[in-house]
Amino acid sequence: MMDGNENMQTGKLAKALTKEPFNMIDSIRTKIGDLKFATHYRGQEQIDAIWISKNLEATKATALPFFFSIGDHRGFMMDVPEELILGNKLTTIQRPYARRLICKKRRFKQNI
Repeated sequence: MMDGNENMQTGKLAKALTKEPFNMIDSIRTKIGDLKFATHYRGQEQIDAIWISKNLEATKATALPFFFSIGDHRGFMMDVPEELILGNKLTTIQRPYARRLICKKRRFKQNI
């Protein structure tokens, strides 16, 4: 998430992030297309963005209403598949099975 304080479509910073060596994309812009929206409550342009690498897939992205989060900018949320963050092989957590305690010693049974 970046507060660039300049237009995130046509500004110098936005143009630099889309070129080599960064090759990044604005995940919000890829979801909404050319729709014009303000990201600061007194502004008329998108001056905030979530820049991601091209190989990172944002399945969903949204901009929250003004003053829904802390500050005077819109909050952003982005959904990224956990396989991309944690890797392709996720460990399945096995449920532990309890065994019944079997003890033939009478003094141990009394303490349990």
